[in-house]
Amino acid sequence: MAFENVAGADAIRVETSVFENRVDNFIEQVVVGPFFFPEMDPGYTTWLNVDKATLQGAEISTAYLSGGLSVKLGYGLVRGEDDKTNEDLTNIPADTFKADMAYAFDALGLVTGLRFTYAERQGRTDYAYNEAGTTYDSYGITDLYASWVPGALPGLRLDLNVNNLQDKYYRQAWEELYQPGRELILSARYQF
Repeated sequence: MAFENVAGADAIRVETSVFENRVDNFIEQVVVGPFFFPEMDPGYTTWLNVDKATLQGAEISTAYLSGGLSVKLGYGLVRGEDDKTNEDLTNIPADTFKADMAYAFDALGLVTGLRFTYAERQGRTDYAYNEAGTTYDSYGITDLYASWVPGALPGLRLDLNVNNLQDKYYRQAWEELYQPGRELILSARYQF
């Protein structure tokens, strides 16, 4: 759905999707451990066949565009369940909210932006191998980005990203390792 020229030369776009998948022979990854007490156990990773599973979810996003300004908001959620045992499926992402604000300086070939991602606590971890009752905390991170396409050098594009600007210590749902702290990525692409 889109609305053009709402208040001049701007536009509002709204997109939504809803899904339900009934899956036979769903393969899920299960990580067990590591455990340090009462004795050291390095743990293991295995893949299990779920005879019948249901995955449901929804996404909604909206964008406001006016001149060089772009503001986007989005929210997504997914649920997964073993139909036979009613246990949660592993590797289902946490509910996530995203916001992105960018400005395009067309005369300079430059786009700059700020992106925020918030993932809710993932507590839907009720499955047989989760003996420790592991859940995953919520987190919010902010990224800065810029992209420049110099008019004098056709085919060249330079990108700069500063990810996890606040240098937060967090881990995504189902990950055993924490994400890197602040990260600076500079890339160049030349297309001919």
